[in-house]
Amino acid sequence: MGYSGLNGFCSLLVDAVLKTGSCCVACLFLADGLNAHNFELFNSPKNLNHMKQKTMAIVAYITLIGWIISYLEFKKSAEKSKLVNYHLGQSLGLIITSILLSILSSIILAIIPSLGAIFYLILFIPFVLLLLGIIAANNELEKPVPLIGKIFEGKFNFAS
Repeated sequence: MGYSGLNGFCSLLVDAVLKTGSCCVACLFLADGLNAHNFELFNSPKNLNHMKQKTMAIVAYITLIGWIISYLEFKKSAEKSKLVNYHLGQSLGLIITSILLSILSSIILAIIPSLGAIFYLILFIPFVLLLLGIIAANNELEKPVPLIGKIFEGKFNFAS
């Protein structure tokens, strides 16, 4: 590809970034060496819907507000993704566990304040589990969150 071809290619990338508002699509376009026809296939409604579902699965883990946003978007969507449904359940289980752990630690720390350092470490565990859940959602795996994921697996069905 000569300089003129590269210049046209770069302008096509800039147009793609401006059109979609996403640098990621343009980076993949560049990395895979796709031509303009394949770019349109990559940017198809089916692919965009797939990326939206993956995003909803990830956002479900980001605080209770993120879970509510993902839940509402999931309910609005015509196609109910198993991936989003699974991660909504896992993240809700993680939120419930985190709240219960926080309440339990508050009660115990009111009784025995000298255990404060230990409970601060214990309260860090849900954050680590949250990160592992986000990684599983990003990799599009229906993998339970370690330690507590099996407890909540299949307990919630948001598709109905």
